Amino acid sequence: MSTRPTPDRPRSIRLTTGSPERLGEHFTFCIAVRGREDFYDAVELPADYGRGFRVHKEGEPAPYDVNLDGRRSTCECHGFAFRGTCRHLRGLYALVWQGLLPPVGSAPSLESLDREFGPAPLPVVQPRRAG
Repeated sequence: MSTRPTPDRPRSIRLTTGSPERLGEHFTFCIAVRGREDFYDAVELPADYGRGFRVHKEGEPAPYDVNLDGRRSTCECHGFAFRGTCRHLRGLYALVWQGLLPPVGSAPSLESLDREFGPAPLPVVQPRRAG
């Protein structure tokens, strides 16, 4: 198992469908890394602490549960188990910070999360307008 840091990769995230305004409303987001796009269906779930989400990547058999709670944030994916952070966690935080997912309670500041998790989250790309 390598402990070498992963080089920075150009990444972005965008909300592709939905504009969830209440708990339990489904939405879809896309994470792009080096030109490859992965689409995720998501729903916000009740949580005992922080904010809970269930995300399901298109074409994958099982969803991941993600909890956003500052330093105690977690995700059930292999990337989080290996690195302590992942694209799902950082992507959902980026959507919350950009106001694309309505806040529930008070979200931690970007600066505090940078100190806790390293570099800034995925940049948010505004949805393309048809026309």
